[in-house]
Amino acid sequence: MRLLQGICNWVIHPLCLWVMFFKMYSIRLLCFRICVAISLWLFSPVMGSSQEINDVPDETTENAAVESTERWEEFEENEAFAGKLADLRLHPVRINQADKEELERLFMLNEFQVLALLDYRKTYGSFSSPYELANVPGFSTDLARQVSGFVIIEPDKWDVPSVKEAFMQGKHTLILRLQEPMQKQAGYRDGYYQGSPLKFYLRYAYRYNTSFSAGYTMEKDPGEPFPYFPAGSLADFTSAYIRTDQNGILRRFVAGDYQLAFGQGLVMWNSYATGKGSGLIDFRRRAEGICRFSSAEENRFFRGAAGTLGLGNTQFSFFFSSKPVDANVTRFDSYSNQVLEFSSLLTTGYHAAPDEIRNRKSVDQTVIGMNATAAFSDFRIGTTWVHYSFDGFWRPYPEPYRLYVFRGRENTVSGIDWQFQRGDFFLFGEWAMTSNKAAAWNAGFLLKPDPAVMASAGLRKYAPAFNNLFARPFGETYNGSNEEGIYCGLELQIFRNIIVKGYIDVFAFPWLKYEVDAPSEGSEKMLQVSWNPEKMLSMSLRFSVESKEKNGISDKNGLTALSTYNTRNVRYYLELNPSEEWSFRTRMYAGMFHTNNSNAKISTMLAEDVLWNLTGRKVRITMRYALFDIPDYESRLYAYENDVPMVYSVPSFYGKGTRIYILGLFRPVRWLEAGIKIAGTSFLNRYEIGSGETRIGGNRKTDLGFQLRLSL
Repeated sequence: MRLLQGICNWVIHPLCLWVMFFKMYSIRLLCFRICVAISLWLFSPVMGSSQEINDVPDETTENAAVESTERWEEFEENEAFAGKLADLRLHPVRINQADKEELERLFMLNEFQVLALLDYRKTYGSFSSPYELANVPGFSTDLARQVSGFVIIEPDKWDVPSVKEAFMQGKHTLILRLQEPMQKQAGYRDGYYQGSPLKFYLRYAYRYNTSFSAGYTMEKDPGEPFPYFPAGSLADFTSAYIRTDQNGILRRFVAGDYQLAFGQGLVMWNSYATGKGSGLIDFRRRAEGICRFSSAEENRFFRGAAGTLGLGNTQFSFFFSSKPVDANVTRFDSYSNQVLEFSSLLTTGYHAAPDEIRNRKSVDQTVIGMNATAAFSDFRIGTTWVHYSFDGFWRPYPEPYRLYVFRGRENTVSGIDWQFQRGDFFLFGEWAMTSNKAAAWNAGFLLKPDPAVMASAGLRKYAPAFNNLFARPFGETYNGSNEEGIYCGLELQIFRNIIVKGYIDVFAFPWLKYEVDAPSEGSEKMLQVSWNPEKMLSMSLRFSVESKEKNGISDKNGLTALSTYNTRNVRYYLELNPSEEWSFRTRMYAGMFHTNNSNAKISTMLAEDVLWNLTGRKVRITMRYALFDIPDYESRLYAYENDVPMVYSVPSFYGKGTRIYILGLFRPVRWLEAGIKIAGTSFLNRYEIGSGETRIGGNRKTDLGFQLRLSL
């Protein structure tokens, strides 16, 4: 690992030295010069050949991005989703060689579509073009177009190359991204933040078919010093890995940074996982085993080594990790320079403020574990064991809702997962137990009785005392603790171009939660109708209703009773493609939020997108104009925005105002792509934005972003 980091420091870091010089100037000057250069190229004669830009996210991708942000409201989950999509972009699925496990990386496909693709390939042979996917039973034209962006057609056989040949024949990608707000927050003006508001991101990825890949990532968040010499490198966060996949006994090996995904997420899952809000009736966790770490999220990964051995129909995976993590330190021994106690782990990844810098990488975390999986013709069973420890004592603050929260230096979790398949019927589940004897389990099934019908259902029960730092099962809670529930989903293809999806989820929380001082319950319902009458027109209408219990208003004796918080949302999506050059997208959002003790709050938002493709110039311009009227933060709405490739923006809106952005993507030659985005929000009912160190004077906020991608 140190050798790999050393290579990256000597090879990649010199490419970034110019950024240190760039700090003397504003990003606005750079963007202005780039715009001038692009304009001169745009209106000059076209020289040479190039490749069309085809990186417009579809509705399924948008729903998944919005769901991740709405449900968890955490930066790390949005970064995990971006990392998942980036990994598929940089390491696409080889459609003619991929097995079932590899195809399941395509999260937009359900279980039955994966099997249909395998059957089609077995019957008709290799695909000659990604667009041939439209001929697979159960694949619509839109789905085939969506999948085509994440797959490649490559020869079935590869000769064993030399190191030089592998380097020359492999795919190299370098991404440089810069983002900066035009208005400075108060924390920059008074010196509270230690660095500039510039956000810097650099990533290098290498791939030689599916047998070998490597990558390096460096990121500086807004407010962080740059260069960040206390981190031992230019930036606050650096990450690197090498990975090899073979057909022998050693199936897979990763050194450096990686993620894991086993079973149904109860024992070990720190990779991205889809949720209910994405509209996927197939809610089963798809375990990839050992995964590349392709995100800029600074906490949810392992650093060490992991490998998978294959013996017949059985696979054994082993993993080890040791790295420092951010923690809220409560007791510190200055004599031995050692953390004695900490109250929680910090997952924002920001190290700009004094407290953030002080808690940065303050506790050492060690993880060791294994997984064994045996696969038969229609049955698969696996077992996972993990043990993790800290060099300090985890002692949470003594609050009632934290009664069952983990406390100590180490924890052990083990479990069993299974999957049974017979025709179009799938049965799956997992059971797990922690070292304190608390158990958790989930189980479900998928059924496709007819080509036009798919149904699913699941049960889950996670004990309040079930504490696992690396759990990520299906459900309302983030880490699979203190929850019981039942889920039912149904998808119907009424006509050839009309699809109806819906689900009902009823859940309960046996113990207290944050801002919920009693056991509580709730429910969530969703119904979506999609209509795609022809290639140039598609639309969908989505209704969702959520009900949860939270603390209400305290009475004169200081007692707080639970109130029911009801949220109703409607989303309308319309896409019109009158020609190859023009595309129009309309999004309408409406929400109603109320409790049993208050009047309803109505939130509305209307966004209109215009996409202009200049096919002869290999240019795409995307523009948005949006209006929003939202009473307060409690009734906020989330809206997906187009951005530069491999960036997924889902900002929240509250107040009254407008949102405008323009995004330009330029690909003058096949190996070079540049993107620039200017976005601005103007509020009608505010005289300042934010508070404290994040306060901005005035009612406007403008952001600039630039990305350069080289693919060789």
